[in-house]
Amino acid sequence: MNDEVQMAVDTKLGVIRDYYEVPAAIEGQYDEFLSDVMTLAESCSAYMEFEEKFAAAGLDQKMTALMMKCTPKPQEKMSAKDTMKAAKNAYGTTVDTGAGKKAWLKQGISDIAGMAQTEAESEMFHQSREMRDVIEEAHPELHEARNTVNQARTAAWHLFGKKKDK
Repeated sequence: MNDEVQMAVDTKLGVIRDYYEVPAAIEGQYDEFLSDVMTLAESCSAYMEFEEKFAAAGLDQKMTALMMKCTPKPQEKMSAKDTMKAAKNAYGTTVDTGAGKKAWLKQGISDIAGMAQTEAESEMFHQSREMRDVIEEAHPELHEARNTVNQARTAAWHLFGKKKDK
């Protein structure tokens, strides 16, 4: 079995091994699943071939059914070291250094500002739409005029706005 296929097998089996406890009642099904995966992996020469055959053989559904019968393991709280590692992966730098703190803080502020901007734009859009609805209820001819203008704009685009094929 080559390294690509071994990595795929380890990833698939690692999900069950790392996140689930296999009850004694279904150990036979689990062992059968393991032997099916290993047999399939031995017959494959590339990662994509393994993935395609894994799905075609129905092993993905069998794996899902096994996970549903297993008991999830309690997840451990992240240590400070793991938190730093996650921050490094997310922001490309560690938080504990001066430059890392600045980059992390700058990214956090940028994210918060972006969320606030999106929320404000959404609120303005809804207020604008509500105001337009109130005006159109009071003056239905404005709604008809706006529709006429939009139809004329669309017709003009179709007539003059398209690029001609060369």
